[in-house]
Amino acid sequence: MLEFHHSRRLFHLLPGLLIIAISYVVPPYPIGTILLTAVTAIFYYAHVRRSDDREYDIWYLKHFGKLLREEEIGEWVFIKKNNKDEYKRKSYPIPNGALYWILGTTLSSALFSQDISRTALLVLSASDPFAAYVGVWFTNYNCNITWSRLWSAIAKGNRGKKVDTKGGPTVVGSFACALATLLCTYVYFPYSNKGDSGTPILTLSSRSIVSIATAFVEAVAGRMMIMPIDDNLLIPLVVGGLITWLVEL
Repeated sequence: MLEFHHSRRLFHLLPGLLIIAISYVVPPYPIGTILLTAVTAIFYYAHVRRSDDREYDIWYLKHFGKLLREEEIGEWVFIKKNNKDEYKRKSYPIPNGALYWILGTTLSSALFSQDISRTALLVLSASDPFAAYVGVWFTNYNCNITWSRLWSAIAKGNRGKKVDTKGGPTVVGSFACALATLLCTYVYFPYSNKGDSGTPILTLSSRSIVSIATAFVEAVAGRMMIMPIDDNLLIPLVVGGLITWLVEL
């Protein structure tokens, strides 16, 4: 049975909804951007410090280890050097998803209009957890397959193999991500026709483009290395950029 990793998914959802709520009190730009930039700097400092400070790393993992993937943890080894016992890094942790998440949120608040940046953050907060939940649920019932396994089966002609139960973006999860993104676009851009003059609108075809692009980024970014950039950074930029381009005033 695959696990859902509730801690990681809650980090996606709850802080995102909190930031959106705060944006109604604190203007997203420029004050919100300045505050988010400061938070991003704190997250980056924590990453740099734990890379070289073992005691801090131990404290960090004790409090936040459940939010990290294996490659975000790193490893220390014990050595003797000049008759002294010490630890050194065997492997350095890669920047964690939280750092990319807050960086993507910061950039979207700086680059896009208020409602577009809120939509981008809502998609980032809701679509990934929903995709993960649906993907894990279907996989646990042997009704799903990872994209990497599917590509491998197509390339090698190994169709009909047992469903892959290893982690990674899944086909059903991608459809769920697209559906969640589509629904999120209706929160701040509820109208699909031009009946309400002066109201920014997104047509259904425009929403579909945003949804498919988001699902694609969620599937191929990061671990699949087609896009060696974390999807937490790419998704708000892709969503915000596409809506900015496609919205009709």
